[in-house]
Amino acid sequence: MQLSFRQMFLLTVGICTLSACGRSGEFPVAKVEGVVKCNGRPVTAGLVVFVPTGASEEKTDESGRSASGVIQSDGTYELTTYAKGDGAIVGTHAVQVFAPAPVDDDAPLTDANRYACGKAPLEKTVEAAENVIDLELTAP
Repeated sequence: MQLSFRQMFLLTVGICTLSACGRSGEFPVAKVEGVVKCNGRPVTAGLVVFVPTGASEEKTDESGRSASGVIQSDGTYELTTYAKGDGAIVGTHAVQVFAPAPVDDDAPLTDANRYACGKAPLEKTVEAAENVIDLELTAP
């Protein structure tokens, strides 16, 4: 079954919401924003998700809640964990980008090129300060 971009977006948001761990304020967060690019061009739509891969120094029993942010038309994103724009939990994260790859205007839009930049997981670290984390993806 092929999922449309909208269905994939809604599914991801639902998974992030349902898999959230911890209570509000339980883990320290830091502001995270950046730009998502694919083959050097800004990605104009989609979702960025940061999932903690390990426990913070204060909490060793859980890794905490995922953070997510919608990619704006200029390629920018801002993450939210507990409250709008608060950022992500401090520590290492597996990062997933769900976004269509930019394609040439003359190229037909197919699932093969439409989602080519959104399937590669990344790993990024959120520091206990304001973070600018640009994400550079490569389509085959």
